[in-house]
Amino acid sequence: MKKQYEIISMKDHYRIRLGIFEPDQKAKAVVQLVHGFGEYTGHYLYLINELVNAGFVCLMHDQRGHGVLAAANPKLQGRARAYESLISDVLEVRKIIGKKYPKLPVYLFGHSMGGNISLNVLLRNIENQKLYQKAVIESPWLALTNPPAVPLQRLAGFLGKISPKIRVRTGLKVEAISHRNDLVDLVTKDGIYHELLSLRLFSQIMEAGRFAQSQAGNLKIPTLLFCGESDQICSPVAVRSFANNAGKNLELIEIADGYHALHLDTEAENFIERTKDFFLKENF
Repeated sequence: MKKQYEIISMKDHYRIRLGIFEPDQKAKAVVQLVHGFGEYTGHYLYLINELVNAGFVCLMHDQRGHGVLAAANPKLQGRARAYESLISDVLEVRKIIGKKYPKLPVYLFGHSMGGNISLNVLLRNIENQKLYQKAVIESPWLALTNPPAVPLQRLAGFLGKISPKIRVRTGLKVEAISHRNDLVDLVTKDGIYHELLSLRLFSQIMEAGRFAQSQAGNLKIPTLLFCGESDQICSPVAVRSFANNAGKNLELIEIADGYHALHLDTEAENFIERTKDFFLKENF
């Protein structure tokens, strides 16, 4: 596997770190991955390695407020001026893919917050669906399993409008990430993972989740949607509702007793094999 990291500048000159992973053999397609809250590219290296070994080029950027650059400047952690900038960044990386690999099909993969963002990339502008031939969405943040009380959500929305800098610790139950405590520790104790989130971004992600649910019927590309039946972070009920409204282009796979990060959970091998098979097969 050939691996490199680049620091690239977005439309507004915000700098992000992009990982590019290429197979040694001829590539079959490109997979663009979008990570979840608190995470960064390094948490997906096992999944990326499996995809690369199957013949896929993988590109993944550390989102605003996340990853190595944010860890070096903690004031940035969990912050983005607006949710729309996260969508714009995904599309900027897609432009890079188009220039580097113009003849390869491109697939989109999003987990948790990244699943929310990926669905909004596809649904806020239907033309964006022409950029991707398939999508895999894992445990998307469409709604939270145990959301804050409505008055607190309203307060967060009010304060978020005042400033994008107001942050809180989310109190995320890290033990709900995976049944594998060793992998949870590996992810959450690496010095880069964090639990900070601005109130503005929180409110905008929640609203984006509601928007995605309202637009599920407009999803036209083949999509594989995963959720763990025991996900205590992002609501399986919301995922099922999305699937019920999405129509024939989407297949829902529920993992019995699955936690939030299925790619790190006890059924990770099954999850990864299903993902690879979906990307490899010609027909949905």
